[in-house]
Amino acid sequence: PQGRIEINVVKGEHAVLHWREIGGRKPDESNLVPGFGSRLIESAALRQLDARLEREWLDDGLKLTLTLHRAVRD
Repeated sequence: PQGRIEINVVKGEHAVLHWREIGGRKPDESNLVPGFGSRLIESAALRQLDARLEREWLDDGLKLTLTLHRAVRD
C-alpha cells in the first residue's frame, strides 16, 4: 500500500527508460515466473526495437532499465 513507481525517460543518442519500484518487497527470485508484461516487453522491445533490458531486484522492489539503441524520433 505504501509502494510507488518512479519512471524517468532520457532521450539522446539512445532513449532510456528507468523504472524503479519503491516501498515494496524483494520477491523470492527462485520462484519468479515471467508474466505477460515481461514476455511482452521482451518480445516487442528486445527483438523488434533492438533494445537492451536490465533488471535488478532490490530489497524494496524492481529496478529496470530499458535502452533503445536507435534514437526515438518525436
